[in-house]
Amino acid sequence: MTRLELGTQNITQDLKKAFPGCDFTVIPTILDSQKSFIGVYWMPGPSLKAVDKVVAKYALGVWNDKTEVYDYSPEAIAFGDERGGATFIWTKTI
Repeated sequence: MTRLELGTQNITQDLKKAFPGCDFTVIPTILDSQKSFIGVYWMPGPSLKAVDKVVAKYALGVWNDKTEVYDYSPEAIAFGDERGGATFIWTKTI
């Protein structure tokens, strides 16, 4: 199982545990050979901030606006190797 697939699976489980009764759609997408994202979508229910708190740990780093480079975090990479993840995590209510 790839890091992206594992992250998608674990995000889905974490969201179901944190927000029982709320339906989430979690979609993995490969952007290119080095970048991927996991989109998390749901109908009105939990706040964007609450969902971000659950899923943020699955991002493998952060985009640095000053240098215009994605900064990978060693801690996030280690977490991603165990629990999965993606370059970007996108959350949005629909």
